[in-house]
Amino acid sequence: MGRKFFAFLLSFIISIQFVVFPENSLSEECRTGFQRGNLSRTGCYPDSCAPATDEVSLDWFYQADSSSSASTNIAPVALDNMVFFTANNNTFTGRVLAINPKNGVVVWEANTPSVNQFAVAGGRVIALCNEDLRSIDYSNGSTAWKNSDFYTDDPHYQTIGSPLVNSGKIYVALNHGRVYCFDFADGKKIWECKLEEFDTLHSISEGKIFVGSSRYIYCVDQFKGTKIWDSLLDFSFPPNSTLAIEQGKIYTVGIDENSSKFSLYCLSTDKCKKIFAVPISERKVQNPVVANGKVYLGTKDGQIQCFQADTGKLVWKKTYSGSILNSPTISNGRLFFVAGENLVVASCADGNVLYEEEVGAKPGIDVVPSMGKLFAVTKDSRLLSFDSPGKTSIKKSSINFGFLEPKKAVSKDIEIKNNGDENIEMTAVKTGPVTLSSEKFTIAPKSSYKLTATPNLDLAKLGQSNGEIALSWNDGSKKIPFTFCKIAGDFFTYANDRSNVEGKKCVPANQLPKRNALKRMWYGITKTYWNGFFYTFGYNGIVSVIEPQNGKTILEEDFGREIKEIYFDDGRMFLDIDYGIICADPLTLKEAWQWEQGKRVAQKAICASAGKIAIESDSGCCEGYGNIFIDILDQKTGKAMHNIKIDYKKRGFYYGLAIKDNLVYYNADRLYCFNTDTGKVVWKT
Repeated sequence: MGRKFFAFLLSFIISIQFVVFPENSLSEECRTGFQRGNLSRTGCYPDSCAPATDEVSLDWFYQADSSSSASTNIAPVALDNMVFFTANNNTFTGRVLAINPKNGVVVWEANTPSVNQFAVAGGRVIALCNEDLRSIDYSNGSTAWKNSDFYTDDPHYQTIGSPLVNSGKIYVALNHGRVYCFDFADGKKIWECKLEEFDTLHSISEGKIFVGSSRYIYCVDQFKGTKIWDSLLDFSFPPNSTLAIEQGKIYTVGIDENSSKFSLYCLSTDKCKKIFAVPISERKVQNPVVANGKVYLGTKDGQIQCFQADTGKLVWKKTYSGSILNSPTISNGRLFFVAGENLVVASCADGNVLYEEEVGAKPGIDVVPSMGKLFAVTKDSRLLSFDSPGKTSIKKSSINFGFLEPKKAVSKDIEIKNNGDENIEMTAVKTGPVTLSSEKFTIAPKSSYKLTATPNLDLAKLGQSNGEIALSWNDGSKKIPFTFCKIAGDFFTYANDRSNVEGKKCVPANQLPKRNALKRMWYGITKTYWNGFFYTFGYNGIVSVIEPQNGKTILEEDFGREIKEIYFDDGRMFLDIDYGIICADPLTLKEAWQWEQGKRVAQKAICASAGKIAIESDSGCCEGYGNIFIDILDQKTGKAMHNIKIDYKKRGFYYGLAIKDNLVYYNADRLYCFNTDTGKVVWKT
């Protein structure tokens, strides 16, 4: 009787809290428990969330799981003296963890189905899993309730954004076109609104839910679940867009229907009347962040642009040290974001960098300010906690030396700063194949010291090497993990038919070692093989480099475009992005150039050889009728050398391109031979 009464009383208190304060049912700090910071998805956090200083230092880290199957693709939530974090073991199972923000120790762990998104509010973790919606008590990890009535086997079933909690209700949007409302206390479904497939996260403002679908924005009554209006737009949404709402305006990024270029749009919350549209020349634009009368946009090209929120006028533009693949967050006049793999703190006023550190951060996941700290997630599934520095600050939380050839080691510096008034005696101990410039040293007050770490390639084997550098001083210690990949220095490529192999590593089949049985070392889905490594790619635009020895991802880059295929030639990598080509360095995944073919139909055949790349496409008529275009580019620069046009009338031919020396051979309704220097036909059958 006592437990039932207590449960009823707790539920009643929560319900009263939401009813009495419907629009402000959570404290200012507690309202940071949603993706993008608040109900309106503006990316702005209260001033009290940010660290006290511009410079930060790694406080602790938690390693979720070092296995290749672990997935940590969701930003953490930190509030009420707890950090909540999720890690999916595979497609079907996951975990929700509560971590002590002071020391990184796990307080409790709850096993769940794979977690798609989650929010924290009213003493509960609201986890949207791939089988159900569940409420977890955030004091002990016990499940209060779960609801699977809305779960569907629809292949389009996918979460769009974290659940939102407001007025005693939980609001969930799934991209198969439904918005659900559940009771916060018991999880029972209150209403369901069926619309079209969604492309944006849902946002809440002034009793209304806003969500985007293709070229529409829908407005739904938050309390009744009925559609109030829908508005047809002259632009479409890129995947996983947000509608950031501030002072009666909707800020979002869209692709213009006519120019196919990105623009920043400002619309009214009253039937989406257009206030302004600002073209953005850069590609892969991130979602807008809105705070204090300004709008901030990050881009794949490593820029952040700041605009006036009322007019769209550009205030400033800055370029940073790497691609920006996640939107910044804002708190107390500072921007927090990831550029490349670096954690960056920048000024909202002018974009100037206030602090930057290479941390191996994972692209596409927010840096979360809360409780005077910053929380970030790394590629190797670590949760990092940064705090204002004490007497000692170290500008390195991890080191990735990258791909290294024999005799070509690359050194990196660890900058250590003494913020105090007394000398610091420090000891450095390494584990693994690196050499340190010093093992004992003294840092004078208010000064810095650079400790140099160099991979020892004579001690390292081919493949991935790991280790750590342990620093200790008077009243503290820190461990800095490192990794690098030693490669052979020569490479080979397979011919298209896989019948022959070129290069120094070719071993005849009769010379391979004999084994009675094969033992599986690891498994995974790979796409192509080059220089001793597997490369994976796909519709999400991400290219990953996989270590063959253990299947671990050692390098990853988001190119922001759907990738159809990868080609290698002369130490370069070429990505088929359907309507163009991206050239990148396969050892670093850094982009060298990009070529767009214009408004033609998808590419049919590509060949890279002899310092050139040939791309075949057609004019968009029925297959076999219209014009064929053969574009020939210079591999080093991406500059177009020739554009060859072929008229054809027949159907049923097979496409094919080949390059030999200065000749291009093309097979369609007949066989053509072109000179790459002149672009002229040499002969045709």
